[in-house]
Amino acid sequence: MDGQRSALLSRYRLHARRLERSSRRKPLEHRIRHDRTIHFEATHSVRGGDARNCDARGGLLAAMIGPACHSVSAQDARAVSGCYRFDRAYFSWVGRRPAARAVVQDSTAIVRLSDTTALRHVLVSGRVLDLEPLPFVADSSTRRAWLGPSHWRLDAGVADVVWRNGLYGPVFRLSVHDDTLRGTVRFTTDVAGAEPTPQPAWAVRIPCPQSSR
Repeated sequence: MDGQRSALLSRYRLHARRLERSSRRKPLEHRIRHDRTIHFEATHSVRGGDARNCDARGGLLAAMIGPACHSVSAQDARAVSGCYRFDRAYFSWVGRRPAARAVVQDSTAIVRLSDTTALRHVLVSGRVLDLEPLPFVADSSTRRAWLGPSHWRLDAGVADVVWRNGLYGPVFRLSVHDDTLRGTVRFTTDVAGAEPTPQPAWAVRIPCPQSSR
């Protein structure tokens, strides 16, 4: 009786160990298959040019396709970057000229959208790119006051262009159509309830004029 009990107990323990090893392997195999599927879907999505899903993905997938997403976004920004003449002189500013004491006001309809971020931007979140009106002849303090909060970014073929000093200025939302940007502009202000309704706005690409400071 004792011998039979010992044999049954040994068989039970062996069977339990096999079940334990099987249960440990199954999740691992499942994860491997799942990761391969994710890798295929991620690669297919990025190769297809769909960068809109990059920021929404996380964890293992973000680590795998993150560089590709940034690459697609950077390529898109380079394609859109350049100089544009808007339908109106939206880009106005108040400040001082270099080595001058008098406060002046000036404006221009031309802006250069850069594909890099060399400035220290303030009052913004996320990755943004530099922009500069042309010409923008101002002292360093005036340039910081306007270029710091001002920026542009591209998302799924839509360019958000912001020209502000932290208190007021136009904000554009423009669809990219070859060498034309077309959409709306809002004239923002820090005064509650003072903003008018959005208005149509457009811009066309031009050769960049020489920058003057």
